[in-house]
Amino acid sequence: TADELMITELIFTGSLAELTAEQIVSLMSCLVATEKSSDTEDARVNTEEMKAPVETLQTLAKRVGQVKHDCKLAIDVEEYVNSFSVQLVDLVFEWCRGKRFVDLMTMTKQFEGSIIRMLHRLEELMRQLMVAAKSIGDADLEDKCARGGAMLRRDIVFA
Repeated sequence: TADELMITELIFTGSLAELTAEQIVSLMSCLVATEKSSDTEDARVNTEEMKAPVETLQTLAKRVGQVKHDCKLAIDVEEYVNSFSVQLVDLVFEWCRGKRFVDLMTMTKQFEGSIIRMLHRLEELMRQLMVAAKSIGDADLEDKCARGGAMLRRDIVFA
């Protein structure tokens, strides 16, 4: 569903430890959002609580990309970093805070179906992340992922 190497880095560097459930879910949206928008407004994170986590993700992505490049994998580091789309971070953060779907659609130019598909993929990723957290004995992360998944599963999107 997402870049396993980046998720592993996020977990084992402790980058997710200090985040709230809403922040974790929003950050994970960078790993599942596949549609790109040409709108430069969509390429910025406006939610204050998400600016530092997204910056951390981009720093880790740059490091992972550089290691892949150093290992002679054919990869453009900048392209790898940009593959983690931040355009739906604000939207997912607001969804987790209880905003209605119809109100979310005013935040993006993407189609409703694309947003619903992304939210379903994100919910699946949160379930996988919860299992991973349980496997390594991180009860706090497991709880946050469970709460994050529950925040996603609501309204018309999961009817």
